Amino acid sequence: MNNHPTVQDAAGFVADLFKKKLSNKYVYHNFNHTCETVEACLQAVEFYELNEKDHLLLLLAAWFHDTGYVNTYMNHEDASKDYAQKFMQEKNFDAADINLVKDLIESTRHGAKPENLLQEILHDADHINVGKKRFFRKAELLRIEWEIFLDKHFTNKEWALEQEKYIISTNFYTEFFRREYGSRREKNIEKQRGALIKTKKKKEKDEAPKRGTETMYRSTYRTHINLSSIADSKANMIISINTIILSIIITVVGSSFTLTEQAFVENVRYTVPICVLLLGSLLSVIYAILSARPNVTEKEVDIEKIRNKKSSVLFFGNFSNMKLQDFIKNMQELMDSKELLYDNMTIDLYYLGLVLTRKYKLLRISYNIFMAGLVLAVVAFMGIFFYSQFNR
Repeated sequence: MNNHPTVQDAAGFVADLFKKKLSNKYVYHNFNHTCETVEACLQAVEFYELNEKDHLLLLLAAWFHDTGYVNTYMNHEDASKDYAQKFMQEKNFDAADINLVKDLIESTRHGAKPENLLQEILHDADHINVGKKRFFRKAELLRIEWEIFLDKHFTNKEWALEQEKYIISTNFYTEFFRREYGSRREKNIEKQRGALIKTKKKKEKDEAPKRGTETMYRSTYRTHINLSSIADSKANMIISINTIILSIIITVVGSSFTLTEQAFVENVRYTVPICVLLLGSLLSVIYAILSARPNVTEKEVDIEKIRNKKSSVLFFGNFSNMKLQDFIKNMQELMDSKELLYDNMTIDLYYLGLVLTRKYKLLRISYNIFMAGLVLAVVAFMGIFFYSQFNR
């Protein structure tokens, strides 16, 4: 029957159609897949000893069942039925035979259940890969097609789960295919299950250091933020204390004391400590303000330094002066490269560390000046007080 003129014409028609109109991106649903389906149908026909008419119609359905892919990926069965109907009408088939072939093609739609022996044979032939060693290789080709035509992207674990679900739910309806390919299908299920377990273990193994790295960066960033907050709190505290001291001294002394040469000599025990305390408080406030003052550069960012890992796009001192399009482009590059992302985060931590170092250096100077001012003021007051007492 495979040498039947009508079958030969159908094979030639489909081959020519796929050659002219089917995209090369169809790496699974192509002419090879159609030929494999037809070959599987021929094997089943010999087993069931179908009559000539059923044999012919089954082969026609097998040849045309995927022709609709030249027009569309989704619901290609509708276009496939149109191609089969037009071909059979030109060959003067009656309406009943045309409808039977169309029903056969419809039975290959995803989720459809075959209703008779011919549909069961075509279904099993169309899914014969689940019972062959090449199942996993063919599955990868299908994965590529879905990425191209359906924009479906899977991780290795997601794809392993998808294939496990597919191979378990796709069983053979006919005795012939169960007998010939059932045992291999069971082995493929076991192998797919093993691949899924292996993928899970590999993911857990890969994620362990990844989680450790992410925890390290998260912890370090949190520490930087906390240290910066502590530095600003300390700076605010020293500013508040010294501004109160300055305000009180200036207000009280300024309203009741006139600085003349005679007054200075008469009240030297007070004027010297007050001047020392005023000067110390003023310097301490200045350094505390410098510590808490934001420091944002306004110079243009050198993009090449960022790309050469000498600067980070994440550091606020850089992206605050960057054009929006440049910032988006650089962030996209970071998201596309894990290595570049981690490098930028490391550089960002380095510059945040420099900012913290500057804050704490200025804060330390401020506290030292405040402490020195208090000590000198007290020492001056006590020295002058005791000196004046002994002279009396």
